[in-house]
Amino acid sequence: MAEEGQIQQQNMIQMLLGPYINPERLIHKYENAKRARQPWDSKWQIIQDQIFPDYRDYLNTTAVKSSPQTSEIKAHTGAVSGLINKVVSLISAKTCDPSVRWLDLKFEDDSLNKAFASREWLHQCREALYRLFAQPRSHFYTSTFSSLLDWFGIGTGCREIILRRDTGEIQFINVPMQDIFIDISGYGDIDITYRRMQLTAHQAYQLWGDALHPKMQSSAVKEDQTPTEQKYEFFEVVMPNPVQQQFPGLKYVSCVIDKSNKSVVDIGMHHMSPYVVSRFFVAPGEAYGRSYVWNAMPTITAINRLNKRQLQLLDYATNPPILVRDETTVNQKQLVPGAFIQGLDIDGRPTYQPMQLGGNLPLLMEYYQSLLRDLEDALVARDVIPAEAPNMTATEVNQREIQAFNRIRPLIVRLETEDLNHTVLRTLKLLEQTGKLPPFPYDNLGIYPEQLPDPLTQLKITFGGQMAKMQRMQEIADNESLMNKTLMAAQQDPSVLDRINLDRIIANDAEIIGNTNGVINSDEVVQQIREQRAKQQEAEQQAQQQTMMIDNFLKLREAGIGATA
Repeated sequence: MAEEGQIQQQNMIQMLLGPYINPERLIHKYENAKRARQPWDSKWQIIQDQIFPDYRDYLNTTAVKSSPQTSEIKAHTGAVSGLINKVVSLISAKTCDPSVRWLDLKFEDDSLNKAFASREWLHQCREALYRLFAQPRSHFYTSTFSSLLDWFGIGTGCREIILRRDTGEIQFINVPMQDIFIDISGYGDIDITYRRMQLTAHQAYQLWGDALHPKMQSSAVKEDQTPTEQKYEFFEVVMPNPVQQQFPGLKYVSCVIDKSNKSVVDIGMHHMSPYVVSRFFVAPGEAYGRSYVWNAMPTITAINRLNKRQLQLLDYATNPPILVRDETTVNQKQLVPGAFIQGLDIDGRPTYQPMQLGGNLPLLMEYYQSLLRDLEDALVARDVIPAEAPNMTATEVNQREIQAFNRIRPLIVRLETEDLNHTVLRTLKLLEQTGKLPPFPYDNLGIYPEQLPDPLTQLKITFGGQMAKMQRMQEIADNESLMNKTLMAAQQDPSVLDRINLDRIIANDAEIIGNTNGVINSDEVVQQIREQRAKQQEAEQQAQQQTMMIDNFLKLREAGIGATA
């Protein structure tokens, strides 16, 4: 019965969306989005040529080994790509480290955060997220790194969060930017996302079955009989829901278009867009992002040219140009390509020598090192990877890391707002859709569903990984500084201690450091301990008063005062 209900709902959705989904119109918009990205593509290609080597160059295939932008042979140095990978790895690990509880869920309404039932529900939702992220088949952490590498390297990254139809599992997939195209609304938001897919007819049939055009189905049958590698172009469009009034909670519509046959093969509706597109920095008038790497390109180009020249010099040193005599001409020596004229010999005749680094071609290592330092500064590597300094105390090391992480706080905030927030909310919606979230405890809280129809929309996501903790460690340092100054002032006037809430300082520091081992008691336990201590103190005072009264009575009796006749 449930399947029949889903089929009826799907048919109704397709009927309602039919007037808004015109394959030819969508194909036209898709082609416009591809053409509009060409200026960004050319810049992106230069970054790819200068930083990330083409793996085909190392497999000795028929790949073109020259840059399509400059027509020069590609030359890379591991110093650039290695540094970018190291920076991205550390940001990824310190933002969402799988070995720690790196995110927390709270309600915007603080009264719900204080209620035990709602706190328990939030805890169960968070644990459901951690269980999903930790599953290798979900690919969460691998997709996070790949998407972050695109975001940091070329300025725009994309990840897809899907609910697989065959297994019912939630998966995270990094989508290469060459397959993603976006349209921007008049307000600067990502309005429409296009995803290009190159598939064989057999692969398309596995995904969409009988929904394919009859021509494509016949091609799939032929491929079963005679395998072929012919690829057909499909694309998925994700756009705002044009019938949102009928389905208020479903804000986005997706449809897959078979471009060759101009037909619709799939339609779906979503609470949130299945594509999380994160942009590092968006310049005015641009749809795609830029990153620190854009600003570092002059330095990267200079480093690559020096690296390429050094490799050539080493080749000349191991295989120098051949110098031969030519008795038939005026010149006594014949110059072979690759040799260089370098001064005169003792007889005043020109000599031909290969160019050698450190020999007849002086290259100041100070210049090369300065380029590397400029690169580290441009890619904020000095902040993400603080340099080791000798003879530093633990406090000094901690202060240095706090200062470094505070400088890159804007970078982390952009990562959280552009990527992680959307990813967590989209995942919670899918977990709710598949029944893997506990029902919200309306009865225990004494509220009606009409008062809070969608609790997930009222959540506030906070990130507490190593990076976020380091950002907040400054609060602990400020508290310590305040306490030291207050204690010094208390030597002159002890009443200033009344302004310090020691209880709040301890609770705040415990929240920042993390109370994972339970050494800090909860507010309820602290209240019980203090009430018990107060009762004990009251009982002790009463016992002392009774003892004093008995002692006074005995002393008066011995003195004959109050004795009866």
